[in-house]
This record gives sequence, structure tokens and C-alpha cells, in this order.
Amino acid sequence: LLTSSFQSVHTKVVSTLRLSLTNAPPLSSILPHEAYRNTLHIASELDSALLKVSDDAHELLVHAEERDESERRLRQSLYVQTCEIMGRLICELRRMLLISDNFDAVKQLIVGRLCHLLKFRLTALPTLLDPNSSPAVLHGTVGMISLMELSSAFDLADDNDDGLITFQEAMEAVDSAFSGTQFHGAEMVRETLLLPSAGDKDRAFKVSAASSPKAVTPQDVTLNELTLLLARGLRHETSGEYSALGTIQNSLDSMITACFQKWAKETLRPSSASLSTRVKNFVTMACSSSEEDYQRMYCSSDSLTPVVQTSSPVVSNVSPHVTSFLVDISFTLNRSVCPSDSLLPVPSKDYAVAMGVKDADIPRMIDMIRWALLTQGLEAVAHVLKEHVEPALQGTTNPAMKDSGPSGIAQLKNDLSFIQACFFERNRHGFGRGGSEVGPKEELQRLSKTTDILVRRACDANTLREIEEQHKYVLEVCDLFFSSLFGEDVSAAVPLGDLGGSVGATPRSGATPLFHPPLASSCRFPLLPIQADRTLSGVQARGKYKEKEEADSRSESVGGGAVRAGFGFFSNMLKKN
Repeated sequence: LLTSSFQSVHTKVVSTLRLSLTNAPPLSSILPHEAYRNTLHIASELDSALLKVSDDAHELLVHAEERDESERRLRQSLYVQTCEIMGRLICELRRMLLISDNFDAVKQLIVGRLCHLLKFRLTALPTLLDPNSSPAVLHGTVGMISLMELSSAFDLADDNDDGLITFQEAMEAVDSAFSGTQFHGAEMVRETLLLPSAGDKDRAFKVSAASSPKAVTPQDVTLNELTLLLARGLRHETSGEYSALGTIQNSLDSMITACFQKWAKETLRPSSASLSTRVKNFVTMACSSSEEDYQRMYCSSDSLTPVVQTSSPVVSNVSPHVTSFLVDISFTLNRSVCPSDSLLPVPSKDYAVAMGVKDADIPRMIDMIRWALLTQGLEAVAHVLKEHVEPALQGTTNPAMKDSGPSGIAQLKNDLSFIQACFFERNRHGFGRGGSEVGPKEELQRLSKTTDILVRRACDANTLREIEEQHKYVLEVCDLFFSSLFGEDVSAAVPLGDLGGSVGATPRSGATPLFHPPLASSCRFPLLPIQADRTLSGVQARGKYKEKEEADSRSESVGGGAVRAGFGFFSNMLKKN
């Protein structure tokens, strides 16, 4: 009876999620509050269903004559069935994400939000997964295996060390792990994963999956999922990351990180492609143009140096494609979160500890989305620079970056140092706990060191000071957009009590503290404007005259309508006019 009830709950949750994914709008049209509402509904329904199954089971299956014994057995059954349904659900969600289709990014976003809510909204789990209700505590550890034994069998079956083994490999590994006990490992895996029974159906299933692996959902499982699915014969720890609750939390954490990282990469793909094209054009122009041509193309007219002084570098603003890419990341964050994402997902730290969450800092939904965007943005920048800038710096392209003029080298230094300043100095939120920013950070540092060699040859200390001033100016102008992504700039913050007296204060870059002029374009038109054709001017003049006639006719029609309708005194006044 309990097995049927829990399988029914699993089927209902998965079908509701699949329906939500099918009806979800495309990535450009999805609204964050709708995604939050739908995933909250699924998580709440699952929690209510688990509580209802538990309450109904206590009413129906606890006998008055042997109340203690029947209640003890019921708690053990609920513990095992809860572990199995959570392991089956997590396995289903993970495998669902491995099917690539047109709604892949939307699927990653919705499932990531759902897993984040499952971490904190399943209030039934602390009761159902009480360590004192586990089979190892109630019946002893005789005939049960430890997590270490299961892990050893899993590692032997995992040939490529990717943390995944197929269902067939899982059956064989679990059979070997449970050899010598009363449990049949392959049957447990087959029952908990709702696989066909052994025989012709099983052989047909394996043949079809092997012949067309891309046509079906990937049939694999992780160690954490097996730890939950084999709860009836496995000794769980009473607390910590190897307990039942800790295993669920670790599995959900892995899925949340993976979902949001893949979503952020797909969301930033158009911006990354635009950045790649612009950087490639800049490198080509800087390497192949003379200093005079480069200044004429990319430097403002008031900063141009005379022809006889072309060896002196001209420092412009940070390249617009760099600023645009960072602003795009900030806009993506702003349109992907709703007010509820800024709230803590738990009412207190004690509640989080009861749910199996041991982290001191509990991340909010906005933190997870921001970390994913920052990580993928940094990786995209590092990849683009490695693809286009690194060959030019190493001299493998013709012409190379060493053939560029001083202004081109100064601009490259300006962009590289600004990217590093934004991601590693201006960034107040970090990149999360994964440590995935280490590789891109080292790549940027290596490119920066190579660029500094060229900078020392072509630039002086004044150039570096001008670059710092340009950084301050851009950060001040874009602070409204960067603050949501990188956090508030503490150095530029003004206390509320000082707002009245800070109006006349002198800012760092010379601009007013409240209003900033827009960023000047770093690329000028290569051709001078030509005089317009007279026929074109005549057409434009006739168009303006026609618009004026239409406006006059509309005003006359409005006045005439008022006269025909009749408004007493006002009607007579209109007639006189």
C-alpha cells in the first residue's frame, strides 16, 4: 500500500513538471515570477502529498493491539519509501535535463528553481527521515552494507570516472556489493527505479537503448541516487552529509549549480558571440593600422595627437564592446529575478539545520543566479581573449600585436585591466563555492603579463594613470547598472546624512556625483559626411509639410465634432471663433 502511494506521488509530480516544461514560453519571454510560482506550486504539492501519505498511513496501518510494534515498522517503511521516492525523483530530474531540445535553457532554469525550493520547502522530510527510524537503528546492521562498500563497487563500475553508471552496470555493482546478504541488489535497483522485470522486456529495453541511445532518456545513475534507492539495505549515517537528508541536500546542490550554469551559458551566448566579433575586429585593426589611422578611427577628436607626435599613445574610454557585455550580464540578472528571489529561503538557521543544510551562509535564489552569470561571463571573456588576443600577443598571426601602435597597445591594456578590476575587485558577491573562476582568472593574468611587456615598451607612467582615470569614469557612469551585478561600490557610497552636503563635493573623476555624461564613442566614422541630394531634401520638406497639414486637419475635425455635438455656452464660443 505504501509503495503504491509513493509511486503515485512520484508519477503526479513528474507529470506536472513535464506539463509545465511543455507549456513554458521561450527563453526570451519567460517571466521570473511565473517560473517561481509554478515551481513553488510543484514543491508545495509534493510536500503536501508526503505529509498526507504519512498521516493516512498512521491512521490506517497502526493497530491498537500492537501499537508500538506496528508504529515502529511503519516509521521504518516510511523512511525507506521516502528515501526511494527522493532518489527516484532526483534521478528523473537529472536525466530529464540531459535531453537537448529547443527549450533546453528554459528547462534548466525551471528545474534549477524547483531544486532550490525542494531544498527548503519539503517540511515533511525531517520527520519522515528521522535517523531513529532507519532500518539500521530499528533492526540492527546485520546483513546490511556500509556506504564505503557501495562506493567501492560503484567506482569499479565507473570506468570513465564521470560519476555515472548505466542501469545495467548499477545492477551488477549492487549485486556484488550485497553478495552474502539476504538482499538481491539487482532486484532492488529494478524495483526502486520502476524498471521492467527481468526477461524479454528487459532484454528488449537494453537492445533498444543501446541501438538508439539519443532517442531515449539517458539510463544512468549516480552514487548519491543509489545511496537513497538502496535505503532498505544500506547503513546511513545519523547526521552529516552521508545521512539521508545530507545525501538529498548534496544531490540537490549539484543539480542547482549545474542547471544555473548551463542556463547562464545559453543565455549569454548572443552577447558572447557579439563580444567575440568585436574583439576580433579590434585586434585586426590594431595590428594592421598605422598609429595615425588608428587614432583617426578610434580616438576622439579632442584627444588626437599631431602627426609628428604619433608615437605618443592616446588613451580612450574602455572599449564599448567590453562595457556592453558587462551591462548585458547585468540586464540578464535584472530580468531573471523577482522580489521573492531576494528573500532568504528559510525562516531561521535552526530550520535550515533541521532540513539538513549545514552551510553558515544560506544562498538566496538571486545569489545562485548571479554567481552563475558571473562565472559564465568570466569564462566567456577568457575564452574570447584566448581565441583572438593570445595569438596576436604570441606573434602567431600576421601582423602581430607587437606591430601595433602605442594607442592600440594602450587600449588593449585598458580593456584587460578593466575586466580584471570588475570581476575581481569591484565584485562584492564572489563566484560561489565551486571555485570555477580559478582557471579563467589565471588565463586573464597570463594575458595581462604578456600585454605588460608591450606596454612597457610603448607607454609611460602617464598612460597608466590615464587608464586608471578612464576606469573610474566608466565605473561611475555605469554604477547604476553594475551595482546589481557586482554589488554596491563602497568607496563611492555616500551616507544618507551627507547627501545634502555632498552636492558640492568634488568627485574622483571630475564628474558630478549625481549626473554623468554618456560614454563617448571610441570609434569615429572613417568618412566625412557628404552633402545630401537636393531631391532628397525636397522630399523631406514635403513630408514635414504633409505632417503639418494632417495635424491641422485633425484639430479642425475635433473642433467641428464638438460644435455638432453642442455644449451650450462652449458651443457658442467655438462658433464665434
